[in-house]
This record gives sequence, structure tokens and C-alpha cells, in this order.
Amino acid sequence: MEKCKWCGGIFHCYKSPGLKPDWVRKRCKSCCYISYKTPPTPDQLDEIYLQAWQKDRGVGGFATGSTNTLISHSLIQSTGLNCKGLRCLDYGAGSGALSRVLISLGADVLCYEPYGPAPSDLASFWIQNQRELNAVEPFDLVFFVEVIEHAIEPVAVCRDINQLLKHGGKLIVTTPNSLGLTARLSGQSWRETENATHIGLFSNQALVQCLRQSGFVNLTRLKRPVRYSNSRIKSFFLSILQICGIDGGLRVIAEKK
Repeated sequence: MEKCKWCGGIFHCYKSPGLKPDWVRKRCKSCCYISYKTPPTPDQLDEIYLQAWQKDRGVGGFATGSTNTLISHSLIQSTGLNCKGLRCLDYGAGSGALSRVLISLGADVLCYEPYGPAPSDLASFWIQNQRELNAVEPFDLVFFVEVIEHAIEPVAVCRDINQLLKHGGKLIVTTPNSLGLTARLSGQSWRETENATHIGLFSNQALVQCLRQSGFVNLTRLKRPVRYSNSRIKSFFLSILQICGIDGGLRVIAEKK
């Protein structure tokens, strides 16, 4: 019987995404990591991504990402880091919202997005080729925002990112929380599992193990509230969930040895 690669737990069957009903999901009974019984191939995912980028272009959606200027500012603030003068990589830059905020804060920014075209204002900061990325100078910070859940081999991707960092450089990861309150209440109807490109949905335990296996140390879960809405009422209640660690997202800072 297959066991969870993060905790050794046992899996049980989980609802497939509506877009791909033949892609069967599974969920670890112990750490609550959600993945596929048989991961889709890169070609299968490429087809979905390319179609989604064409559909989302200029509109925003799961391909381009939902991280906007408000969220980007708040996320950076939550890390407690001063990005001015630091060399930063926005890995999986989407529409470039986070990159624009980093640039406005005085960071030296490079955007990596293998699928989407470069926005005109970020063309000089934008690369799409992994080989080109591997050849650049190392970074002080890598922002890995809502990307790890899309990786077929998350440890391999995180190890690659580790190699892109300077000694003591930091990785900031955000991803949906499979043990958040919404996930718990929604059960197998949790909206994050409906996105077929979400290959692995992590609990904090699973994410920590993934990052440790990738060579990162000094892992810290961020619980300082990040603002996702202009509504004061929504932000207030979300901040309580974030402080308690049961909101819909995980935010972790990890350091390269």
C-alpha cells in the first residue's frame, strides 16, 4: 500500500476535479496532503495552462493568479523584510502584480513565468526559460507565491530554487492550506481541489517536510495577517483565522543553509 511521502500515512480516495473526472485524487489520513493517484503528465498540464492563459489574458484567473497589488504589499509587509536593494526572484510571476510592488519598493527584480507572455512594462525583467534562469546571479529572496501546489515534483522544484539563492538567502512560500477552516468545512467540495492543476495541496506539516527535504532550514510559519480584501469586516475576521493558523493559506519563510 502506498504511503504518504511526507508523513508515512495512509491515503484514502478523494473527489476528482470536475474538469478532469478521470484524474483521481487521494488524501493522506494523517497529514491531510491531497494529491493525485497518478499525476498528470507535463504535456497534459501544459495544455490546460496554455488554454487558461489565452482565456485569462487581461482578465485574471487561475493561470495568471489572483495576487493583486493590495495582497502583494500586505504579503511583503507580513514577512518583516526590507526588500530595498535586495535581489529578488518572483518565481511563477503570473500577471506580474507582486513584481511591480517589489520594484516600487526598490528591489532588484527578475520575473520567471514559463507560460504567460511578458507584460509590456515588465518585459526587461521577464524570463521564460529555465536554463536562462539557472544562469543568472543568485538571489537574496525568492517569492514562490501560489505555485508549489502546481508542481508535479515539488521537492525537485524547491531544490532548484535552493540553488538559485545566495548562502543565507530566503524563500517565501504561499499555498492553499488543506487544514484551513474552509477546507475542513467544505470537505470534498473544497474549491482548491476543483482546480485540476493543483497537483499537491499541503497542510503545514506536509509543506515543512517538503521544504526540509529540499535542503531548507530555519522554517517559520507566518501568521501576521495578510490583507486579501478591501472590506474591513472581511479583513478583521480573516486576520483572526490567520493569527490562529486556520485560514485558507499557508505562508512560510525558509532559509538556505
